[in-house]
Formats: sequence, structure tokens, C-alpha cells
Amino acid sequence: MRRIAVISAVTLLALIPLAANADLYPVLGASVEYFWPSETEMYGSRMASNSWGEDIKGISYSHGTDRNQFFTPSRFDRVFSPGLTQSVAWDFGLSVELAERWLWLIWAPNRDVDIVYSRTMVPITITPSWTFNKGGNFRPIIGAGIGYCYVNTNIAGQDLYDQRRNDNYNREGSPEPGDSGDANVPEQRLFLRGSREFSREAWVPEAHAMAGLELGINDQLSVTGQVRWSAMMMETIDIVRVSEGSSDNWRWEEQKIKGNAGGFHGTIGITYAF
Repeated sequence: MRRIAVISAVTLLALIPLAANADLYPVLGASVEYFWPSETEMYGSRMASNSWGEDIKGISYSHGTDRNQFFTPSRFDRVFSPGLTQSVAWDFGLSVELAERWLWLIWAPNRDVDIVYSRTMVPITITPSWTFNKGGNFRPIIGAGIGYCYVNTNIAGQDLYDQRRNDNYNREGSPEPGDSGDANVPEQRLFLRGSREFSREAWVPEAHAMAGLELGINDQLSVTGQVRWSAMMMETIDIVRVSEGSSDNWRWEEQKIKGNAGGFHGTIGITYAF
């Protein structure tokens, strides 16, 4: 990832003198993209083959990926996203693109258990690129760049709420931690608390390299196709059911995962040059 960023910066700096003497114009665009993660566990796939329906509800057939339920076109192994681009371009072939995309992944790892995994991602990237055959209708493009991505992961649901263990249950003393004791009324000593969810959010750096083709419709309007590879090292979460000796004594625990949340992207878009 660092190598891509360094190459992009050096290339851009080397072309600045040439750009200073060329005509510059703005370009706006919109796109749709499918993204195939290289490590699907970074998008919750480790929860897909669980047996929660059988363990929690006693439904013998409720396990495996056939019980997954998705609420948008996105899946943990392919994520759909719309996007916008704003570029400055020079007539000799150089351009610098700022792009924003919006990715939503909302799914239930088991349709018989009320637990939902939700992931929101907003990558903001900058990409210097070079367009060949600038005067023709078919214009190959190559480029590389860097960016930052806002990532918010949330795992919640009624079954999670009902099954939260009170870790202070077996301890002596009152009031419990979190109660100042000023009113001399201790917190009710419950084995299970009433609510729980797991979440994590962060801004994560990324780097990418791309190649594409631009088809000129007229002097200003173009259709573009692009493939891109990205790397985004980050830490995220999923959950696991932990039993403590019997089916009546279990709880949910957060698991941390570190890996590459990047992968392969395929994009189709339209641009308008002013």
C-alpha cells in the first residue's frame, strides 16, 4: 500500500511542470460499482455458517448459509455501491480525480435469530491517472492513488439483547458498579441485562491501482469502465456465542479481526467535461 502511494506522489510531482503549460478543465461523473473483497471475513462471513437457530431456538434445520438473509443487493462477498467523481484534467493526458463512494451491507447471519450485521463504508480517494489517445474516441486509462475510508460496523438484535450476561452477578456487595450509591438503592441484581450491541467505527487509510477505458460519446460526454485493486488494512469485529457448560448459561462475545478489507472493484460510469 505504501509503495502505491509513493509512486503516485512521485509521478504527480514529476508532471507538475508539464501541467503548468497545458489547458485545464473540470470533469464531473457518476458511477456504480461492484466490489469483491479479498478477505470476506472482514465483512462478517465467519458468522454465515453458524448454528444459532438450532442452539438458541431449537430449530434443527436452522444452520448454514441457506439461513442467511440479505436486505440490500450487497453480500459479504460482493458489495454494491454508487459513487461520484470530481476531476481536473489537462489536454495532454494527465488528470487528478477525487471520488466518493457509499457502501451498505445489512444482513442477518440466521433468519431465525434476530441478529443483524450492518456495515457502512464511505471511501474518499484521490487518483492521479494518465489517459492515452486523448484525441480519439477510445481512450485507455491507468492510474494509482490513495484515500481514507470511514467504516462503521454494528451488530445488534433482540436475541443479543436478551442474552447479555451480567458479569457482576456472582459478586458480593451492593450497589453494583455504575451505581454511585447516593440513593442507597442498589441496581437490581439480574443474571441478564436488558440491552447490548457491538459496534466499531474508524477512518482507515487505503491505496489502489486502476486501469480503464473511456468511450467518448461527443466532445464532452463519455462512458467509462474501470477495474481497480485496493488494499485497506484494518481491524473490525464479529460475534460468537460462548457456552459455559449448559444451554442455559451462555453469552455473546465480540471477536476482533485484523486483515485486508480491500479487494477487486469493477466500475461503470459516465463523465461530463466542461
